[in-house]
Amino acid sequence: MNNLNRFGNETLWSADLEAAVNDQIAVEMGNFMAYQVIGSAFAHATVGYPEIAAFFTKEADEEIKHARILIDYQNMRGGKVLFRPTALFQVDDIYTSSNPVIDGYRMALELEKHTYAKLLALHTLADGSDPQFADLLEEMLKEQLETQQSLNFNIVQLERANSGVAEYIHATTKSS
Repeated sequence: MNNLNRFGNETLWSADLEAAVNDQIAVEMGNFMAYQVIGSAFAHATVGYPEIAAFFTKEADEEIKHARILIDYQNMRGGKVLFRPTALFQVDDIYTSSNPVIDGYRMALELEKHTYAKLLALHTLADGSDPQFADLLEEMLKEQLETQQSLNFNIVQLERANSGVAEYIHATTKSS
């Protein structure tokens, strides 16, 4: 018997929200894995950008933090945490890229935009039935937009410089 998701005949945590949260947890876990791989690639001896590796490792930590927030919320509401994390994007091209920093930022931007779209859909579902959960998601949505803007600025600056030297300088002096 689940005492948390029902009040009388009223459902307080719907099966749709439970499933959607599990889907979002899987997205966050997939992003965690993708960022770990990208970070590891930048730390590899053939790429050699430890500052950029640290940036992507920090992003991986953010993704796992988001997954844990959602896991804790699911448990608090009486839902069951069930997910199968999968990496959504091919990230191993960093090892062979002629512009690994720009390509890494582009991959990250695509991950962040995908995550934003999924969070937005989850927010829409929660907005009509669970305003407290919708508020929690709004903070995560804001973080997604801030990260997208930062990544985009890095991409634009590096594309404008159009130089391997600029990428090297960026990668060795900036850990966004």
